[in-house]
Amino acid sequence: MLFLHLIPINEDSEPLALEYVLTPDAAPRGAAPSSPAPENKLPEKGLLILPPRAGIFPAPEYSLGMPRDPVAMIAEARPLPELRDKVQALFASPEANVIALTSFRFLTALKKLFLRLLLPDLTCGKKIVSVKSLVRLAALYKGIFREDMARNLKKSYEGITGRPETQLSGSLGFFGILKNREERLINYFLTGSPLSGDFAPFSSEKILAALGENSFMLFTPLMPAGDGGILVWDLRVNPGAAAPEESSGDNQGKDGSKEAGNPSASLEADGAAAPEVPEKSGFVIIYDRGDLLFSPAGTVSQSTLNLYGISSAAVKANHSNLIKLLSNRKFREEACFRALPDTDAAETRKAGAAPGLNQVNALLEHPGYRGISENAPEPARLISLLPELSGDLLHLALDYLYTVSPELLDQQYAMVYGEMVRDRVAAKRDDFIMRVNDLGEKYRSSPEALNRLKRLCDYLSRN
Repeated sequence: MLFLHLIPINEDSEPLALEYVLTPDAAPRGAAPSSPAPENKLPEKGLLILPPRAGIFPAPEYSLGMPRDPVAMIAEARPLPELRDKVQALFASPEANVIALTSFRFLTALKKLFLRLLLPDLTCGKKIVSVKSLVRLAALYKGIFREDMARNLKKSYEGITGRPETQLSGSLGFFGILKNREERLINYFLTGSPLSGDFAPFSSEKILAALGENSFMLFTPLMPAGDGGILVWDLRVNPGAAAPEESSGDNQGKDGSKEAGNPSASLEADGAAAPEVPEKSGFVIIYDRGDLLFSPAGTVSQSTLNLYGISSAAVKANHSNLIKLLSNRKFREEACFRALPDTDAAETRKAGAAPGLNQVNALLEHPGYRGISENAPEPARLISLLPELSGDLLHLALDYLYTVSPELLDQQYAMVYGEMVRDRVAAKRDDFIMRVNDLGEKYRSSPEALNRLKRLCDYLSRN
């Protein structure tokens, strides 16, 4: 099992470092979860520090908030080809079939790490879970922890052990406690999801729960939707309620998923009166991209329902009404319409995903990116692709080449890259100076904070 903690250098999730622990006790698929570690193999631990892209600097607030001075960390960064090989080997390890992030908010930084190193998406085909979500799940479903403990794993674990912990060691500790107290819960969420695999449209009559780090919903899956999503019915909405004359359009749900528009005002059954459609659409598209945990509704405790103001009786009644509608021709047609890809693909794809992840995913999936990632080990071949590149792909290739082999860039591309970097600096300079000044005033009585800000200013002036 691969435990990961990402350290971003700014609010744009630019990765600075990847902290990891590769444990040997993750059972392969189909094996018993409690299989012993091979030959008592010890966990592999490490910290990989990346040199930032030219014109990308540590945010002042991040510089003060990190356990270590990021400018000092940058000085320890290893060459990109060496980091590329190490990250590729790490994710290729048989023990890395399950990836446990400290929090899903670092998933964007992880994908940006792949972009920076010109690597493919190394999380494809792997099970990704968030330790933070698992702890929250254990609190809500089983009462093993207090829910507020999931908000700050580092502080909560320090309260248990009585000693300071990093975010990664805190997550490892919580995972160990959870495994000891309720191993079945972990096994369930590491061996699959009720949504995994294909299912025929309208074949499911399940009531399932979706839990994110800050969201919760009970639903019934209806059919696969465009762009890899799943069309579901939000069981907080009554399918038997009266409907308005006109649709009010798409809405963004509080749970991070996207409502797939309102159904039509009147649905008539084939040869019989149909239940009336809801006043508020219950059609929602969700995405099983790894940042949601799914489980049968039976695992949800009454206290969890009370916390979210959900009535179990109302959910059962709404589900009963929904089942009656599943054989309704026009309801099925409406569902098929709602399952079509949204015209605003970026808006639809962000449902059920960490902020900023969709743009990164689009780049990782781009055929042009696959081409430059395949040629990254040979800078000369990568340079030959530059005339075919533009926009973000050109930026990624030049960032990599400038860090790895700047001497290979001719004058034309050196000028292009220099202009790119100047644009980056100009876009941030005034804001950075203002933030540094504000923080300097705020922490004027802290020598350590002032020293960090001075080193940050020196770093900015040199780069």
